[in-house]
Amino acid sequence: MKVLYTGGAGKYATEIQKLTSTLEFFFPNRQECNLLNKHSMQNYARKHKYFDIVVTGANQFPGRLEDLNFNSFEIPVNHLCLIEMLQKKPKYFIHLTTGMSDYDEHFLYRAQKTFAENLFTRYFYFERNLETRFINFHPHHVDDQEIRKKSALVFLKLLENIENYQKLEYSVDIPNLKPVNYKF
Repeated sequence: MKVLYTGGAGKYATEIQKLTSTLEFFFPNRQECNLLNKHSMQNYARKHKYFDIVVTGANQFPGRLEDLNFNSFEIPVNHLCLIEMLQKKPKYFIHLTTGMSDYDEHFLYRAQKTFAENLFTRYFYFERNLETRFINFHPHHVDDQEIRKKSALVFLKLLENIENYQKLEYSVDIPNLKPVNYKF
């Protein structure tokens, strides 16, 4: 299966790239597929035509209220624009998300991720988009290098066995190294 992982130069993507898989991964960086540039997205879609799985790795942090970076809200919308540009929509669309239960100084980041969850849920539950299976995946605290490595391994297992995952929400059970269904 062909997997598009946007934000291919990110920390989590880099960990996944170190792992061996039977999947055919594409990890475009911003120069190859800029989700803030429609022309770049069109070129990438024309070149690649389709993917079985799309993962929303690309992201920009929103900053603070005083200097809010609105691109962080535009990128999720452009993930949808990108898959609309492909010749065929993916079978699976996976949004890398964050936990709603955390109330901390990262509230704008969590709000942006929640905005994306809501946007994607509404899009993929709309009748004409039901052919794509949507999953929210919470990779855990990927700023911690050890957790990031373990989480990447679990995420790869999920991708390689994607047809076995029928729920909307998954997270990483770090001690047991497996994906688990979660609810907020």
